Amino acid sequence: MKNYQALQEAMRTGTLTTFAKSTVASYVSSKEYLTMQENDKYFGGENPFLSQVAKDVDIGGNDLRKIKVSSEFLKLIVTHVVNRLWFYPVNFDTVENGQESIYNKLGGDDFQNTAKDIATFAAVHGVCYGFWGGESLQMFKATEFMWFACRNTSKYLAGLRFWTEADGTQVFQLFEVDGWQEWRLESKSSTETITIPKAPYIQHRYTNQAGADRLVGGENFGVLPIIPMYVNANKSSENTPAIKSKINLYDALWTSYGDDILAKRFLYWIIQGLGGDAEALQNLIKTAKDTGILAPDYADDVNVDAKILDIPFESHMANLEQLEREIYRDAQIMHPASIVGGSLTNVAIKTNQSSENVKIAGVERYAREFIRGLLKVAGFTSRRVEFKHHTVSNDDEISKRIVALIDRVPEAKEVLLELEPLISPEMLERILDASWTFDVGMDGMGDMPEIKNKDEVIRLISILKKVIEKAGALGSNSADGE
Repeated sequence: MKNYQALQEAMRTGTLTTFAKSTVASYVSSKEYLTMQENDKYFGGENPFLSQVAKDVDIGGNDLRKIKVSSEFLKLIVTHVVNRLWFYPVNFDTVENGQESIYNKLGGDDFQNTAKDIATFAAVHGVCYGFWGGESLQMFKATEFMWFACRNTSKYLAGLRFWTEADGTQVFQLFEVDGWQEWRLESKSSTETITIPKAPYIQHRYTNQAGADRLVGGENFGVLPIIPMYVNANKSSENTPAIKSKINLYDALWTSYGDDILAKRFLYWIIQGLGGDAEALQNLIKTAKDTGILAPDYADDVNVDAKILDIPFESHMANLEQLEREIYRDAQIMHPASIVGGSLTNVAIKTNQSSENVKIAGVERYAREFIRGLLKVAGFTSRRVEFKHHTVSNDDEISKRIVALIDRVPEAKEVLLELEPLISPEMLERILDASWTFDVGMDGMGDMPEIKNKDEVIRLISILKKVIEKAGALGSNSADGE
């Protein structure tokens, strides 16, 4: 990949467009880029491996495979991991004195949704980029953006965004520390058109009474306002070679199974159409031999029954189920089968989820780095950057624990609350809500005890909330907060 010094030389000699074209052409033909395109297909539910297998068995231009059964394992893995971390809004410092919160300054829910999309494609491609333009966050996929690093310091000093429109026109956007610009190159005429001259990222514009608008000034950020996001220490896609190979095998087995079903159903209806008559089938075979469809040495003494041959369904499904578990294990996420089929306790759920929690803690590290980088570019300061993890829990067990806690002796309540690890922040909010009552029945518990002093319960729950906050259960140190 070209460095920043080469970019500067192209700008100095007036060959920026030629440089951009050749650099992009080199990038999109690289192994790295082709792998990202392949991962896009897996994420979209298409398996490129099946298409390649079909080409390998192609005879005379006819695809021998009747169907291609692909799965969406990569999409399942990526959305699961991303939603564990980005399901709830990011928490920043509490803002007082009527000032607008940092969350809202970054764009509120639009910021959260864009950051979630960036995390998604970071998991698909290995990296994705967030661009801060002064008012909102924008996503740059790795398939449309490339860096230019300093040859001496390896620091990223510029970036090029590119895409091709339907008519073949290439569009380039060059981002530098001191501003950005955009130009287009038409495919047929090779006409170069500057659509946005180099301008600052934050622009001050003036509109006169006639409605004419012009740039009167602007500001930059002092750094390149593009921040990369990763999801793991390898800075690679979640579609690892181990996972990809198992997905390929899983899809191939389903495809083979489908082919078997179709082939045997086809044979079944041929025999049914002949009424199971061996003489009629022999005449059909004779005609097929005479026309060259069958080899001359094909046996004539054929006796048939009109029935479908048994397909080993149970063993086939067992192989697929085992492969599915292996894919979940390699992805380091909890298989749904491990928490279904009964009322598991929260301890059992947390045990099954322990490996996944370790993974999410790593994903959070890089998400935090992304947010810190974004805050630095945007000029905001927040000591608190916290993620509340979305997890699975047994709400019935938690509810029963609350009932048990508030029924203990007053002297022990405070200590018991401090030791209770399974009450989530959402449950606390419900308890603190004045509309929450304790006079409903619960299976296996009888009626809940009547609360004589609700204020006392609220005070104790408030203590619990503070304990959880100090322990980090509402922040990054609690991967299993609920």
